[in-house]
Amino acid sequence: MLQIKSNCSKYLGEMNKLDAEMVGKTTSLSRMDALLDQKDEAIGQLEQRLAHLRQETQQIEKDREHEDAELSRLKSKHSRFEEAFGEGEQQFRNLLADLRHEKLP
Repeated sequence: MLQIKSNCSKYLGEMNKLDAEMVGKTTSLSRMDALLDQKDEAIGQLEQRLAHLRQETQQIEKDREHEDAELSRLKSKHSRFEEAFGEGEQQFRNLLADLRHEKLP
């Protein structure tokens, strides 16, 4: 009977130790769950920021394409005016040359 009582006391002591360990593990798991939740929230915020940056990048690329097309249009227009100017200069020189030939007796 003393042996049984002794054994029961040991078992009760071991159960108390295990209960304490389980409480510690449960607390540790709760902390880890909280950390995981924080990390998931941070990841979500970063993913939103990344999506926003991608949208901004797409808009900048679209704006750049528009500006590039506009620059090409301006260069083409400039080239046409440059050509017209050159033709006007040549006509003026030709006219001056004709006038000089007419004045020469």
